[in-house]
Amino acid sequence: MDKNIDKAKIAADMMATLKELEAENETTELLKDNSIVFEVEKKTYRMHKPTSLERRKIDDFRRKKYATLLKDDTYLFKKQWIEEYKKKGVSIKDKEAHIATLNAKMSATLLRLAASTTPQDIKTLKEEAQAIKLSQYEASVEIANLLSDSIESVLLMAVNLYVGFIVLEVKDGENWKPAYTDYEEFTVLEGALVNKVIYYLNCLLYSGKDLYELSNTATVS
Repeated sequence: MDKNIDKAKIAADMMATLKELEAENETTELLKDNSIVFEVEKKTYRMHKPTSLERRKIDDFRRKKYATLLKDDTYLFKKQWIEEYKKKGVSIKDKEAHIATLNAKMSATLLRLAASTTPQDIKTLKEEAQAIKLSQYEASVEIANLLSDSIESVLLMAVNLYVGFIVLEVKDGENWKPAYTDYEEFTVLEGALVNKVIYYLNCLLYSGKDLYELSNTATVS
């Protein structure tokens, strides 16, 4: 299988999902009282910002997961992976510089779009912005994949799953109850529900940063 084609398909699929969710975000008042309500397969779900008690549970989970990863010699820190790739001629720093260039290009394009008045210019610049956005996702996915086995990335994904498990509720009549009581069951979810949980968790906690950005700031309390 051509890995480059596969990565492009993954990024394109992610882009399609995000477009759908962003469109919903534009037309619906999602965030209210520090929670987001949404529907999947005729069930109504709610995600809320973690309470103080829930944050303590999350911090405890993070510390235990981090300790487990440190004991496993097969896991390396991100800096170690970067050095390993460098030995093989793969420069993560060059890829990061490419993302920075794309970010600057996007900013310039959006400024031009804001100043445009003719329909044709607006159409052209919107298409250009969409193309840049796709390139940004492709580049972020590529680096995220290369560093997916780093301690920082594994820790971030594990903690995010646990937070999703903690804050996801489902409506039961007039009341709300935990959507899942079995964490292991929650970790194997697939499809629309898990896509929305990840996206809305990002909105609730991280202000829309992508996974690569988040893994750069992953910390252990």
